[in-house]
Formats: sequence, structure tokens, C-alpha cells
Amino acid sequence: MKKIFSFLLLCLSCSALYWAAMCWAEPGKLDFPVDEKKMLEGELQIFERSIERGGGKKKKHIAGVILINASPEEVWNVLNDWESMDEFVPDLEYYKVISESRQYERDGIGQVFIEGKLNIPLFDFIYNLDVVSDKSCFLQKWRLMTPEEVEIIRLVGFDIRKSTDGIDEITGYGLVQPADNGQKSIYTYSTVIEFSMPLPEFVENYICRNALTGFIEGVKKRVESHGLYIKNSSSLF
Repeated sequence: MKKIFSFLLLCLSCSALYWAAMCWAEPGKLDFPVDEKKMLEGELQIFERSIERGGGKKKKHIAGVILINASPEEVWNVLNDWESMDEFVPDLEYYKVISESRQYERDGIGQVFIEGKLNIPLFDFIYNLDVVSDKSCFLQKWRLMTPEEVEIIRLVGFDIRKSTDGIDEITGYGLVQPADNGQKSIYTYSTVIEFSMPLPEFVENYICRNALTGFIEGVKKRVESHGLYIKNSSSLF
């Protein structure tokens, strides 16, 4: 039985690594009208675009960009500290690391499976992500894990909850780029979400816009406060 479980886990890892290898490409310039003046002032810019789909399905591309007064290394450390994000990201109940690969640490590349839960009013949204990161270029790429992959992890014995129905696909990337001779950073977030069925409009809007705004602003505050900022606190940051 242990051999079967080990084989299942190996299949899952190989599948995820194959996806990462196929999709691994340096993201280009954000395909939205970024305002350089707002950027220099540290203002968060959020963009949204609908993508036409047939069969009653909806697909949206959501992106955000912001200047952070800290080095890329400092931003990167916060972005990869998954299980602390509930401390500074609004309406995030938790991120839980299910499994983490350290096989490629020597090259700065790592892979992590995480479960997250957003507390949207009247709606709890659970999702499972496969995230691959490359520290050499401060790039993260992610995708929503399939129900079959989640089931494999459950069979192996890991404690993981199934993703909430309503979303077929999530793919995206986060990129940290140096600015001002490395004293500051530009953080770009871009993701595409495909809905498998109609959701209440306020739920869809929250997932596409509110959650992203809270996440990026939370990261900025956490980084610039050197780890002191906590949401819903009397922090000055």
C-alpha cells in the first residue's frame, strides 16, 4: 500500500513539474495601460478584462501593479511566506502548505501545493494551487489544481479540502522587478479565472477585484513595515 501511495504522489509531482516546464516563460510587459505617474506615487492600479467564452462560461483576466519601497529580496520573502499571509491579507482565513518540494533549491526553483480559504460575505471560497517559483528572476507561476490531483493527495494521506465549485481554472503569475537601483520594487500580479457556472455577481466581483486589491495592498504594507503590519490592528503602517 505504501508503494502505491508513493507512486501516486510521484505521478502528481511529475504532472505538476511537466506543467511548470511547459508554461515556464518570462512574463512580458503587462498588457494594460499602466500610468507611470501613479506608479511612482505608489498607487495600486487594478485592471480587468473579460474574455469571451462559449457555453455560458465566463473568463476574466485580472491584473495589478504597484511600487513597493523595499528591495526585491524583501518582497520575495513575504510572497513566499504562505502561512503568515492571513495576518495581513484582508478576508483571507488561511493559507496552508500541503506539500513543498526542495529538490531544486540549489537553483532557486521550488514548488509548493497550498490550500487557501477566502471569507467572502455569505460565501466561503476554498481553492488549491500548485505554485512554482524561481528566485533567480523573482517569478511565481500558479494554477488551480484539478479535482483528480486533489484526490491523489487525499489518497496519499495529506489533509486537503476540495476546491469550491464554480471555477474551472485559475492560472497566473507574480513578478517582482527591481526599481531605483534595487532600493524599490515593482510588483506585478496577473491571473486568468474561468468560471464553470454563474456565481452571484458580488461573489464574482470580490474574487476578481476586491481580493486582489486586498492582497497586493497587504503585501505592500507588510513589506514596508518590515513584517510589523497586521490587518485589523492599530498599526501605523
